[in-house]
Amino acid sequence: MTLYKYLTPNLKVILNNLEIRFTQPEFFNDPFESFPFIQQIMTESVFDNLFASKFPEYNTDKFINESIANTLEENFHTLSLEQRVQVENNQQLINDLKLQLGDLASAMKQIFSQSSNSEWLKLSEKIKEKANNNFGIFCLTEKNDNLIMWSHYADSHRGFLIGFDSSHPFFDQKTSKSDTIRALKPIIYSNKRLPLTLLNENGSEEAAAEELISKFFYTKSTHWEAEREWRMILPLKDASKIVNEFYLFNVPPSAISEVILGCKMQQADKEEILLLVKNHNQFSHINIKEARLSYDAYSLSIIDL
Repeated sequence: MTLYKYLTPNLKVILNNLEIRFTQPEFFNDPFESFPFIQQIMTESVFDNLFASKFPEYNTDKFINESIANTLEENFHTLSLEQRVQVENNQQLINDLKLQLGDLASAMKQIFSQSSNSEWLKLSEKIKEKANNNFGIFCLTEKNDNLIMWSHYADSHRGFLIGFDSSHPFFDQKTSKSDTIRALKPIIYSNKRLPLTLLNENGSEEAAAEELISKFFYTKSTHWEAEREWRMILPLKDASKIVNEFYLFNVPPSAISEVILGCKMQQADKEEILLLVKNHNQFSHINIKEARLSYDAYSLSIIDL
């Protein structure tokens, strides 16, 4: 399948340098980009399992006894051995601590599993900041004739499109089977924000990670549905070059399959691209096309040149 990148005329430099930008989420038009809706940190059942694993019932006495002993050791050095034994074996103290431990567990469960909390908003903002500092996104589309996209992303039809071969190895750089980025994936469009639970009991760790990444990076509002977007995500630290805030990655010429010139492209820009493609053997496989206005419909026709 061929996927397309809409470009302004000045980005002919991509063909010159064979470098493409992976953009940080903060620079996208969509304000919800990489801004997660965290519903809860974990489900109640996950909390119960985690708490039970840390403080199993048969070890509660041991945990409390060790806590008392450590507290005495750290803070009450002057107590005699007899006094230490009296404190360590004080059943009322042990019962009170057990009760407090149970109250603490209930309070923690409520905090971590509640469905709304102002702290989750702060956490969402922190996650968005981390995403901006660590990941770049390369966006492509299935559509080469979208009038609005030509207008918004290709300088009102004066720009051009580069078509990429989605099956090229460049678009599958997974480092392992569990790698949830580094490969092209289609965007999922939703009419409501999908809530995230960071820890849940459903499926394997890999499945849980895939679900989180899918909701975080690959889900957008249906307002953007006409764009039929695909995207690939790479760590910014792997960039080939950094120019100001632009993180550039080398792309092999064999990954490029088409160039489509805009229907309002200036003649000088057309000639520059045509010369660039036709005068380099590495581009001999590229099909050059042009978008032209349909006579009897509000549409574009993509014509071979």
